[in-house]
Amino acid sequence: MKIYEMEARLNSLKNKNISLYGKSGRLIRWAMGDKTLKLTLDSQDIVILAEDVSESMDRIQAIEVPGIAHATPVSLIQRSGSKIEDILLDNITKIQKDADYLDQAKEVNSNVRTLIDLAKTEVEYMKTIASFASQSNPKSQ
Repeated sequence: MKIYEMEARLNSLKNKNISLYGKSGRLIRWAMGDKTLKLTLDSQDIVILAEDVSESMDRIQAIEVPGIAHATPVSLIQRSGSKIEDILLDNITKIQKDADYLDQAKEVNSNVRTLIDLAKTEVEYMKTIASFASQSNPKSQ
């Protein structure tokens, strides 16, 4: 399969539910690098080595999920909440050991607040999508 054919196929599958190697979810985006192809699904990432891309492209299947327009999105906090927690706890420890670290910790705090604001926006988005889905699907009411 030629690169432009792969790109066209992947673009046609964006925002659709796919299945590959027992993993499934809605394809959010994809990125082709020199050595890998990364498929970002709503539930997980799939990384394919360059030498396996052609075979994998043949195995990707679009799947129908009855009654669900899109798979449930996974929020930023679900994906990286434990990492954020580790960073914050590490910063507290560093501040306790070295008061000079305080300025750097303030910058980290600012970034974490931005992530929290983004997560709040994601939650509101998910509520809105769920509301539309329940209005358009009479079986769920």
